[in-house]
Amino acid sequence: MNDKITTKALSAGSGIYAKAWETLNVSYRILEKKFWTLITISLGGSLAYVGVTAGIGFTIGSIFALPASTPILMRLILPLLAVVLSVVCLILQIWSGAALVTAANGDGKISLLDSYSFSVKKLAAYVWTGILGIGIVTASFVFFIIPGIVVSVWFILATVLVITENKRGLDALFTSKELVKNHWRQTALFLAWVMAIILFCSYAVTVFKLPVETWSIFINTMSGAFYATSLVALYRQLTAQGTVTPVTSKKRRQLYTLLVLIGIASIIVITSTTVVFALKYKNDATRIIDASEIQQALVKYHQKKSVYPQTLSQLVPAYLPAVPADPASREPFGYASTDGGKDYALIIDYDNLGVQALTSGTGPVPENK
Repeated sequence: MNDKITTKALSAGSGIYAKAWETLNVSYRILEKKFWTLITISLGGSLAYVGVTAGIGFTIGSIFALPASTPILMRLILPLLAVVLSVVCLILQIWSGAALVTAANGDGKISLLDSYSFSVKKLAAYVWTGILGIGIVTASFVFFIIPGIVVSVWFILATVLVITENKRGLDALFTSKELVKNHWRQTALFLAWVMAIILFCSYAVTVFKLPVETWSIFINTMSGAFYATSLVALYRQLTAQGTVTPVTSKKRRQLYTLLVLIGIASIIVITSTTVVFALKYKNDATRIIDASEIQQALVKYHQKKSVYPQTLSQLVPAYLPAVPADPASREPFGYASTDGGKDYALIIDYDNLGVQALTSGTGPVPENK
């Protein structure tokens, strides 16, 4: 009896590996057949991603770096323009994702323009379905880590179903769950292989010592095209194993709607808390960095002249390009040489940490160069 159970388990395991490997082959064939169309679309998405990150970076930089003396209009306009740029690029990035699925799923060779024009009609449903999925997955992770992973695998095909079957919202999520649920191990194994391949290629590219920007765009472009074909291949393999009827009862819809609300609320709370915390400590963070740079310059000055300088201006330009100023008052930090030049006192007035007098025995240990 035990032998039969063991044989059956081994047979099922080998079947899962075989199906996952077959799905991987289907993904490769789709990518090979439509390579240039998929790569071009994916490149557009990668460039849009660069725009999103640049816009967010500029927004944060504008908020944190602009001194308090900057006119209020400029402090509002610059971040606002960066936010608008980020939103536009984010829409283009999502649109490229929908176009990738459209191109990968289309019969024969579908053109670049056809992929974008067809997917734009479903872009709203694509975004809405993605938001619902993110909300439910986030809520699942907030309460249970392992169920969150399971739920993320269940909903992996939701956005694909928007393109392939005109599903939307919870209907797309429920259908994806029913497709994956009975083949969860096969799906999880296949997705693990896909992620492993992407990670391996990302690591392999670093051997060529490319600039970070070039490396990032190349990897995002290749992985985006491969991931889209992988999802389409998975969709085809699972639908070929039988049709499904999603469970869409009123009670189930209410449960998932509640999870969406919890997930989105969690994202809002985490994001707003992070922003508030960052704004509260932004000047202190700048002070900590500036104090570390000053102390490192003081150590190098002492190593060369055996005494500490009488003023911080003596560190410029050999040890510092300029004397850092307090980010709020724009006045130089308090400094004094003590004990006949054998020590010093660097006075930092923090917003949340109080006034601290740093000496040669406090602060980070600078690197010896």
